[in-house]
Amino acid sequence: MDAKKKAKMIGRYESGLLSALEVATDLLCELVFAPEIDAGFLSSLPSLPNEVRQAFLGILREIREADYRWKPPLLTASKNPFSDGTEYSAKLRRVIAMFGP
Repeated sequence: MDAKKKAKMIGRYESGLLSALEVATDLLCELVFAPEIDAGFLSSLPSLPNEVRQAFLGILREIREADYRWKPPLLTASKNPFSDGTEYSAKLRRVIAMFGP
C-alpha cells in the first residue's frame, strides 16, 4: 500500500474532509485490489486513528457475517452488474484471518 496515499487519506480524515468509514473503505479496497496483501499495513493498523480503525474492523466483521461477500463501492457502473460479491472472497478471508475482528 502506498504510504503517501495512506497518509493523505488520514490527513483528509483528520481535517474533516472524509469520514472514518470512507477512509476505512478506501484502505480495504487498496488491500484487496493489490496483487499481494500488504502485511506491513496490517501491522500498522493500531497506529490508525481510533475511529478509522474501528470502522475498518467493523467492515471486516460485516464481511465475515455476510459469508465473505463484499461489493466495493463504485463511482461508475459495475462491469458485472450481476456480481454476487464473491469475487474477492479468497483475499478477504486471508485479510480477516491475519487479524480479523
